[in-house]
Amino acid sequence: MWNTTSRYRVRLNRSILGLGSSRRSSRINNGDGTFTFTLSPAPTADMEYLLVLDGVQEDMVASGTASSNWSCTPVTDYFTYANRKWLTTDPLALTGLVYGSCDPCPAPQLIL
Repeated sequence: MWNTTSRYRVRLNRSILGLGSSRRSSRINNGDGTFTFTLSPAPTADMEYLLVLDGVQEDMVASGTASSNWSCTPVTDYFTYANRKWLTTDPLALTGLVYGSCDPCPAPQLIL
């Protein structure tokens, strides 16, 4: 997940479908404006989730409507909800996610 500064508080919301917060994901600040989430213990079923940044949950319906890119939100009705989905066959570490977007994580800008 990319941010312009590493001061943000980020978390993974897995309680979308009433899953509760008993399953936790560890969050590592990579020190370059990105974060890596590791799911532990590993979920035993596919999981829908959204990202939360400084207490604000991402709105993937607005993002998909604006960009026409729904590639990271396979669970959607294109109007009232759009959720990301982790599959049991996916890696346990979530990387390269962009808050509020399905676009890839942009490379940090070099300041000369």
